[in-house]
Amino acid sequence: MNLVEITIPALFSGWGILIAYLLLLVYLLATGVASVGNNYCPPSFWFWSANKRIYHDGLGTLYSDTPIINDKAEWIHIYKQRWLYQVEITKVEYTDNLQTLVIRIKSKLDDIYQKENNEKTKYSAFEEWDGYLDTQSKRDDKLNKLGVK
Repeated sequence: MNLVEITIPALFSGWGILIAYLLLLVYLLATGVASVGNNYCPPSFWFWSANKRIYHDGLGTLYSDTPIINDKAEWIHIYKQRWLYQVEITKVEYTDNLQTLVIRIKSKLDDIYQKENNEKTKYSAFEEWDGYLDTQSKRDDKLNKLGVK
């Protein structure tokens, strides 16, 4: 018997399935405990999803939950869905006026998008630089490559 003949039936046996479920449970518990102090939700596997979808031009599809009362104010948390978990991007204070709420959410998301865009373009001038300090060294290098000098 080779290794494949032994391993494949063991994976589909009752013990193999039980071990897989136990490992999944341990993973969910460990990441849930680790997410307590961080800004991401534990793995969702799409069992829990936020109530409302929010579409932003630059950030894509985001999700928000129902307002949560915290420090005598109601907050709406906005999340970005990842493969196995959701990352909290921001939170916005809830107001009963829908137009004011939409303006607040849009301004927060625009600020986040602008910060992300600034981070990406921060070093673009340096990346475009060819590495020559003056035109003389640039000319000399081109002549050396051609074999003239």
